[in-house]
Order: sequence, then C-alpha cells, then structure tokens
Amino acid sequence: GEKYIFPKSERVDPLVLNEAQLKGLLDAKKLVPCLSVKINLGPAYIEEACRRAKLDLERSANSLTDNELGELFAGLIEVMEYVNKPEPTIYIREGVYVDYSLFPFKKYEGMDMLQFKSLSTLLDDFYLHYSEKEEKVDGRKLKIELKLREQEKSLNEFREKARESKEIGDAIYQNFDRVEAILNFIRERRKMSPDKIMEELREKMVEESKLVEKIDMKKSEIILNL
Repeated sequence: GEKYIFPKSERVDPLVLNEAQLKGLLDAKKLVPCLSVKINLGPAYIEEACRRAKLDLERSANSLTDNELGELFAGLIEVMEYVNKPEPTIYIREGVYVDYSLFPFKKYEGMDMLQFKSLSTLLDDFYLHYSEKEEKVDGRKLKIELKLREQEKSLNEFREKARESKEIGDAIYQNFDRVEAILNFIRERRKMSPDKIMEELREKMVEESKLVEKIDMKKSEIILNL
C-alpha cells in the first residue's frame, strides 16, 4: 500500500474538538483571526462556521456568551459534515465566475450558483471561464495557472482515494484545505518572483509556508512537502 506522512501541527484538529476545548481557545482577537491560528481549518471555513452561528465577525472571540459558544460549536460541526459530503459550488455575479468552495457559503447567498459532483469537475469549469475572460494571457502565466489546476485536481484525487481509511482521510482533508490556501495565495501573486512569494507566504501564512519546499516558475511547478 501507499504510505502517507503528514506534518505535525500545533493547531487543534477540528474533528476531535469539543465545546469546552473551543471555549479555551478564545481570546481578545476577532473571531476568525483568533480561531484560524488555533484550529486546523482554513479561515474561509471558520468564517463560514461563524456565519452559520449568526455571529458578528467583528466580535472579540472571548466576548461570546455560553449560548453563542454553543452556536459556534454547532456551526463548526455543520462545516465538518459538509467536508465529509462536499457539494462543490461556483458563485456567479452578472455572468462572471467570482469564487468557488467545497459547499455553499452563507456569504454568497442570493448569488447565482452552479453545483458539481466533484471538485475536479468544478475546477475544470471554473478555470475554463477564468481563462476565457482574460483578454491577454501571457504564455508563462497560463502555463503556471494550468499547472496549479493540475495540482488541485491531483490533490482532489488523492483525497478521494484516502476515503478508504477514515484516519488517513481526515488527515488528508486537513492538508487539502491548507494546500488549497497555498495555491490561491501563489496564484494571486503569480507575477512576483518565487523569493518574494515565499517571503510573503512566511509572513502571512506561517503554518502553510512550512509545507512549501520549492516554487519553480521556470518549470511552472510548486513542490509541497506533505
């Protein structure tokens, strides 16, 4: 069989988090910044849990009442349930593809949506439209974006295969979320040099930056140590 080795993280595994532990994580920072550095779940998904709990994102985390804490915990459980049964969704505004997620996000309610059976199918459609709307596409930039898309598709296949083992599958999902964040971060800065990208990555995404072994723009590759 295949051997999977995952990096250790100081952040709490959301799959084993209980309400008492969640309360102990709260501090004076705003909800999402507070929890995203303490729970091994991407900021977008933590924000979604807060929205499902109907919490003001500007609130200090430690200002939550016991009832609000319970709602937040329920929101996190709901998000993790979607992780096990994703509903990949694209959001469209005035005919333009603006974003996608593993399942429908509250912040996009009211927008046109397209849902797909798999993330790889969604990515094919999303980046097809993304490429079409650019009037000029530099050859190297296009190559980098296509390479990123291929890595995302490979990552999804890796995750699907891991469902055979719940323990491995749970760990892969955690890495999946972090790698997706890395890919998005690099894509937004694809005009920068690899050194500059890594510098910003280490400043803004400390945990995720530890996974990046190499960014090679000449080969249009991102090598991750999973």
